[in-house]
Amino acid sequence: MKFLLTKEVGRLVRWLRILGYDARYESSVNASACVLAAIKEDRVLVTRNRRIGRRHAGTIVWLDSDDVKAQLRELRQRLGLRWDASGMFTRCLVCNRGLEAAEKDSVRDRVPEFVFKTQEHFHRCPGCDRIYWRGTHWGHVRRVLEEIQKS
Repeated sequence: MKFLLTKEVGRLVRWLRILGYDARYESSVNASACVLAAIKEDRVLVTRNRRIGRRHAGTIVWLDSDDVKAQLRELRQRLGLRWDASGMFTRCLVCNRGLEAAEKDSVRDRVPEFVFKTQEHFHRCPGCDRIYWRGTHWGHVRRVLEEIQKS
C-alpha cells in the first residue's frame, strides 16, 4: 500500500515511512492536484482537508484527529494497516527510498565512533546517501506502536 499525504497530516509521513510504507508528502494546496497525483501514482490519499470532496475518484481517507498517534490508530482501523519489526525502518525517512544494506567498514567515517563500535548492521539510502542503524529510537517506536495497539 502506498500513500500520498496532504500538508494537514504531514507529521504522519515520517511514521508511515518508519513502518516501511511508501509515503509521499504533497505540499500543494490544490485539492484536485492532490487527488490526481494519488490516482496517477496508485496511492491512498490521506488528508484532513474537507475541501477534497467525496465526489473524487480513488481511495481517500479523511482523518479526524490532529494527533499523530490517533491518526495511526485511525489508519490501522480503517485500512487494516499492519506493522511488524520486519518492515520497520526499511525506507529512508527523508526521501522515501528503500534502504540497502551497507558494509560496516564503508560507514566508518560517516557514523559516530560509539555507534560504529557498538553496531554491526547498517543501511544506506541510495537516494540521499543517509546512513541508518538500529539505535535507541527502535525501542521508542516500538513503545509508541504498542500503546497505539492497546487503545
